[in-house]
Amino acid sequence: MGNNTLAGKKTVSIGKLASSYIFVLIFLSIFVAYLIINQGATTWSGVMNILRHSAVVGILSFGMGLVIITGGIDLSVGSMLSLVGGLTVVVFNNTHNVLITLLFALAAGTVCGLINGLFIGVAQMPAFIVALATMLIYRSIAQFYLRTMGLSIYSMDASTPTYDAIYGFGQAKVATIPVVGIALLVITAIMVYVSTMTKFGKQVYSIGSNEKAAHLAGE
Repeated sequence: MGNNTLAGKKTVSIGKLASSYIFVLIFLSIFVAYLIINQGATTWSGVMNILRHSAVVGILSFGMGLVIITGGIDLSVGSMLSLVGGLTVVVFNNTHNVLITLLFALAAGTVCGLINGLFIGVAQMPAFIVALATMLIYRSIAQFYLRTMGLSIYSMDASTPTYDAIYGFGQAKVATIPVVGIALLVITAIMVYVSTMTKFGKQVYSIGSNEKAAHLAGE
């Protein structure tokens, strides 16, 4: 009887652990399958290239993950990235200042996200409708402005000395590990802590599970 109870508890514990880390298991499964299928990617250089090219999408996915957990959706992320990236190139070409360029990128991304947040959170409009509308708006603005100016995201002025600094950030490595990959790993650790160990993270999960219950509970 005691052995059966102990075995049952172990089974439940393993099942709960697997359920908690199911996305990690899925990622590892896909990653292993990718390495097997693509023999060239089994080299250290191949793995680091995957990390570097996945960094931008990976960082964007954390914000998207919080939105999805709360029961919402954001279709405008890709268009927002295109708009902010294109305008950031314009700012760099006119200022040749890395700090101003990075601050502008952060500010522009914040404003675009704030617009979505005001319509969804304050005006109480459906998240899907707002995100669909801003997706088309941001993409249209990016295409119209950049085409009118005859520019693209690859039109950065390479003649200035500061170009090497901003270009080097995306290409730089620390002990063969891409800097953007390190940034992804650091942000991953921060987001895991925020979502699991902080009051804000618990509020996000509670709203996603049942917004009305969370409101009645004072969340």
